[in-house]
Parts: sequence; structure tokens; C-alpha cells
Amino acid sequence: MRRQSGKEMAFHEAGHAAMVWFFAESWNVVEIDMKPDGNTAARVWIHDDLNLEYLASLPRNKATEIATRVIMRKLAGDRAQKRVAGNYFLSQFELLLQLKGEYLKKYLKSWNWNHDGHKEDFPLAVSIAKVLYHEDRQLIGFLRRLGRWTDECLSHPWMWTVVTALASKLKPGIVLDGQLAWEIMESAWKGPKVWNAPLLHFNPPYFTLGSKWKRRFQTLKRAAARCVDHVRGVAPAKTIGSTSIGPV
Repeated sequence: MRRQSGKEMAFHEAGHAAMVWFFAESWNVVEIDMKPDGNTAARVWIHDDLNLEYLASLPRNKATEIATRVIMRKLAGDRAQKRVAGNYFLSQFELLLQLKGEYLKKYLKSWNWNHDGHKEDFPLAVSIAKVLYHEDRQLIGFLRRLGRWTDECLSHPWMWTVVTALASKLKPGIVLDGQLAWEIMESAWKGPKVWNAPLLHFNPPYFTLGSKWKRRFQTLKRAAARCVDHVRGVAPAKTIGSTSIGPV
């Protein structure tokens, strides 16, 4: 049992926000709150209207892309923190991968979608994955793959520069406006410009890290463009990730 440092908390929240930015949804970030509230030490607030019943009603390929994007947002906090803390930090995701048999079934059964406004990262990731996969082996395989993709994304020098730049601004006790967070991430990005206004060209980050990322998310570019006007300022702000308070 150990307490997280301020640096770890900063990288945890920066990981969440940077993954939102990676999927060209940084307009969705309302603020990053580094003030303890009694439940968590810090959290990222976004406009988020994900509904599991709606997700289940979608065609399989579209539901999988949406679930993948949201789950990677959830996993990114712990994965970024892990890169800073090293072996001193054991996340729930890593614990899940170590469980077998009945212990695994009990662990997965214990996580359900939490409607009370406070949502922990990994339980929500499991709940979303359960919409797509009902068999434990398939569910674990899906989460394991998204864990690899999240690590692959964050370990790319362009993305880690974005995470590091944002984390350097996340001091304990501050609240960082979403627009300012976007500007910090945008200026730190070393890849192709995301939005070229004169040419009206939208070039989301996940389209610039190689052809495999394009194959993984073939419809996200169109979906992101359609959702901007609908979501911003309309959907209620919710947390997509938080840092646990006290021992972890």
C-alpha cells in the first residue's frame, strides 16, 4: 500500500485528457480538477453522454469502435501513471490479467455500471466491454488488446510529449480550463497539425501515427466531426477518469 505522489496524479489525469485529445475529442474536455473532493484526489470532467443501452443497439463494428475509444480513455490514466511510477504501481487492469478461474469470474461479476455520478476508471471499462463480450475469455482478450494499444499510443514520442506537457501544468489544488488544456496539448504535439483552418482540413492525431491506427478506427473521423456541434455545451459534464485518494 502506498500513497500516490503529486507527479503521479498529474500524469494520471494528463493520460486521460491526452487520450481524449488523441481521438480528436479535446473539445469535449470541460476542465481538469486537481482538488480533492473526499472521494478522489483529482478528475477530468468532460461532456460525456455514453449510454450502454444505446451502445448495445448499434451495429457491431460501430459499437466496437465507440467502446474502444472510451475504454482507452479509461485505461490511459493508469497506463500513464505506470510509466512514471514503474513497478511501484499496480493497477486494477494488471491485477485482472493475473487472475484465473473462479477468482476471475467473481472479479468481473463485481463490476457494474455506476449511475451515481462517481465512476471509477477500470470498473467502467469492464462494464463497457461486457456490452460486447459476455464470455470471460473474450472479454479479457478484448481488454488485454486495448491495454496494449493504450500503451503503444502513450509510448509514442509525439504522444508522450503531449502527456508530459499537460502533466507539468497540473499542480495539486488547481483547476485547469478545458480550452487551456487543449492549447497545451496542441502546442506540444510534434506531429502534423490537427486542424488546418485555411484548408479546412481535419487531421486527427490517431490518423497520423501510421496506417494501423487508421484501420482500427475507420469511422471515428466522420463521427467526431458530426458530434462536435451536438455534444459541446449540451451534454452534462461527467468524469472520465479520476485519481483515487489515499492509499492505492
